[in-house]
Amino acid sequence: MPDSSLSLPKESMLAVRDSARAHAFDHYLAALLAPREYRADLIALAAFLGEIERIPLLVNDAALGEIRIRWWLDWLEEVDGQGRSGNPVADVLADVIRRRRLPVELLADLVEARAFEFYAHPFADKPSFHDYLYKTGGASALLAAQVLGRCQADGDGEDKMRALGCAYGAARQLLRLPHLASRGRWTLTSGEVEVEASALLHQAERERADARRSEAIVEAWRLLKKARDLLGQDVPDAFRMGAGLPAALTEPYLLALEQQEDWLTEAADIAPLKRVWRLWRAQRTGRP
Repeated sequence: MPDSSLSLPKESMLAVRDSARAHAFDHYLAALLAPREYRADLIALAAFLGEIERIPLLVNDAALGEIRIRWWLDWLEEVDGQGRSGNPVADVLADVIRRRRLPVELLADLVEARAFEFYAHPFADKPSFHDYLYKTGGASALLAAQVLGRCQADGDGEDKMRALGCAYGAARQLLRLPHLASRGRWTLTSGEVEVEASALLHQAERERADARRSEAIVEAWRLLKKARDLLGQDVPDAFRMGAGLPAALTEPYLLALEQQEDWLTEAADIAPLKRVWRLWRAQRTGRP
């Protein structure tokens, strides 16, 4: 199957690669571990994921965020027949969507779900939070598998990819929390009394936030165990080829999150070399 770089300007491909590396580095590294014929397409998907994920981190005004989300949704509605949009990530991904026959509905749900992060209110309960992870992190892993042609949007393969993506997504949501909280948004679940992210300098509010965050870390560990158990010994080819591979970073991310003394002011991250090694090991062993 032809590489997308053969049908689009070289400048567009370089812009997409730079975007993926800057805004979706884990997915970018996973794409580099994929077979050569799929790398460019997986990098394009990574760039798209990064562009969507960073919108809530860029805007303070929900209306401006909604405008950006609306642009992507309108673009997806016309992706089959439209010409070039002028956005390198959109133009390259459009080529991938057509050649790999990616489900536009899955992409649209992923885009629309991110709009939740524009607002101050938390997720009402665990089911609503899990639905969000299902549509964002879960869909990301499934789309990567479909780029590889190794997973359809149904059956056992979908369950495994979704579970891997949800575990990774839960960890990433915790990593994003300080940036969103600084904008007055609490993007985890809340207890009987909602967390007011705009008032975290007050001791009582901070204690509530710390408790909810600790619960979210425990839930992320549970999702990782569920994904590992579901994967079992029957590891899908798609995982070893790069789809869902970022889930291998869930454990070190959660350990880093647990070790933070002040999660509002300290960044939780893992060393670049450790990140690469974890992905490489997971690909070889088939264990995230």
